[in-house]
Amino acid sequence: MTIPRPDLVAAKGLIAIPHGLAVIATLFRLFDRHRMRRLWWDDFWAFVALLMDIPLMIAFFLRPESGSGSATLPINSRVAIYWIGLIMFPCVLWGSRLSIAASILRLCPPGSIWRRITFFTSILFGFMWAGLVIMRSYFCGRDSSWHNNPGVQCFLPRSVGTFTLVTDIVADVILIAIPVIMMWGVPMAKQLRRLFFAVFAASILTSLASIVYVTFLFGARGWGPGLGVIVAVTSHLEAAVALLVCNILVIVTYFYRVSHEGEDLETVADANTHDATRLGGASLAAKADMRDSSSDLESK
Repeated sequence: MTIPRPDLVAAKGLIAIPHGLAVIATLFRLFDRHRMRRLWWDDFWAFVALLMDIPLMIAFFLRPESGSGSATLPINSRVAIYWIGLIMFPCVLWGSRLSIAASILRLCPPGSIWRRITFFTSILFGFMWAGLVIMRSYFCGRDSSWHNNPGVQCFLPRSVGTFTLVTDIVADVILIAIPVIMMWGVPMAKQLRRLFFAVFAASILTSLASIVYVTFLFGARGWGPGLGVIVAVTSHLEAAVALLVCNILVIVTYFYRVSHEGEDLETVADANTHDATRLGGASLAAKADMRDSSSDLESK
C-alpha cells in the first residue's frame, strides 16, 4: 500500500488548530488556577507539557518539504529541527498524562488505597517517559545515515514502536480504569462524580489519538514516501490532543462555576472528599467502640 505525499503546507495548517487550542486551554487553566489560588502538581505537569509543546509546534512549522530543504535550510538545521520533534513529542504526551494522573490523585480521598495506587502510577509513568526518550535518543543517535535521506527523518526500529504501543496501552488503561472504578464502585457525591467523569473523558480522547498515531507508526516502512509526513502529523495530533484534554477538568469546573452563580465544583467536591474520609474514620471508630462494648458485656 502506497500513501501519496500529503501537502506539507496544508498539514501545517491542520496541526496549527489543535496546537493552538491546546496552548490557549493550558494558559487559561494556569490563569484560572492561579486566580483561584489552587495551583497544584497537576498544573505543574500541564505547564511542563506546555513548555515542551511550543518548540514541538515550532519545529514542525519550520520543517521544509522533503527533498527541497537543502535550498532553504542547511542539513545541520534540519537535523536539529527533527531532534526537537523527536524528544519534545514524548515529553508533551507524558507530561499531559502525568497531569491527568495528578488530577485523579487530587480527587482521591486522603489515605485511600486509590490515592496510593495513583501515586505509584505517576512514578511508573515517569519511568515510561524516560525509557521512551532514551530509546529514541539511542537509536537515532548511534546512526547518522538518516541525516542524508530526502526527508531527514529517523525511522525508528519496530522495538521502539512496540514499546510505544505497550506503554500507551498501559497508561491509557490505567487512566481510564481508575476513574471508572471510582465512579461506579465507590460511593461519592454527584459533584465529585462529575469531576471523575471529566477525567475519564480526557483519558478516552487521549487513547483515541494514540491509536491513530501507533497505527501509522507501525506502517512506517511499507506505505510509501508520504508516510513520513503522516506519522509527523499524527504524532503532533496526539500530543496536541493530550495537552488539550488534560485541561478538561479545569474547563468543566470553570463553566460549572459560571452557570451555577459562583458555586465552585472543585470546592464542593473537595469538601465531600474530606467529609467522606472523616465519615469513614468515624464509622471505623464507631465499629471499634461497638466491639469494645460487646467485649465488656461478654466479660460481665
